[in-house]
Amino acid sequence: MRRVAILFGLLLMLPQAHALFASEQPKIAEEPWDHLPIRIYIDDVNTHPMWDEAYRDAVLSALRYWEKDGARRLSYRPVFQRVEDPDEADITIRWVENIGEGGEFPKGVAGYAQIQHHTVDGRVRFERVDIVLEVAEKRGLLWWAHGKKTARLVATHELGHALGLGHSSDPGDVMNPTFVERHEPSPQMLTYLSRASPLIVILLTLFMGHAIVGYTRARKHRRRLESAHFEEPMALQYRRRR
Repeated sequence: MRRVAILFGLLLMLPQAHALFASEQPKIAEEPWDHLPIRIYIDDVNTHPMWDEAYRDAVLSALRYWEKDGARRLSYRPVFQRVEDPDEADITIRWVENIGEGGEFPKGVAGYAQIQHHTVDGRVRFERVDIVLEVAEKRGLLWWAHGKKTARLVATHELGHALGLGHSSDPGDVMNPTFVERHEPSPQMLTYLSRASPLIVILLTLFMGHAIVGYTRARKHRRRLESAHFEEPMALQYRRRR
C-alpha cells in the first residue's frame, strides 16, 4: 500500500483569470471513506493573529452544507463528528496567514486539500485529508483578511475534495477552482466593531451632551453680550434723550 499526496488549490483570481484545473474529472473517488462518521479536527487554537471565530463558524457551516444539500452531489450521505485530537481525525482543518506568498503555490491560492489515499480492489480509499485555509492575502504592503462569505466558500470547496469531488468547469459551481472574492469586511473587523459598539454609543452620547451643553452656554453668553452692548445702552440713550 503506497500513500500518495494529492494537492488541490482553490485560486483567488481576478475576474478575467482562467480556471487552471477546470479540465479535471468531477470526482476523485465515488465513496472515498470506508466508515462513518468522518472524524473532523478543527484547529482553532494554533491560529494566526488575524484569525477570528467566524472562520471556524464558516467551516461548521460548510460541514452542514455537505451533510444536507450538498449530499445530493455525492453517492453517499456524509456524517461528521468533531474530535479534539488531530491524531484521531480523518480530516484536519487549520489556517495559515497567506498560502500563495513565497511557497509552493502561486499567488491567489486561498486553500488546498492534501489527500493521502490507497487503492483497494480498484477503489480509491482516503486515509487522511489535511485542509489548509488562508485567513488573509497580501496585496502590496497591506494584508487583506478574507470575509466570512469567502471563508465559507473556500472551506466548502476544500471539503468537497475531502469527500471525493474534483473540480468543476461550471463557473457557478462551488467546486469550480476559481472565483471572484467578495468585497466584505473581515470577521475580525466586525468583531471589533461589535465589541466597541457600546463604547461608541457612550462616546457619542458624551460628545452630543458636551456639544449641547456647549451650545447652551454659548447661547446664554451671546445673549448676555447682546444685552450688555445693544439693548441696555440703547435703552439708556433713549431715556437720556427724553
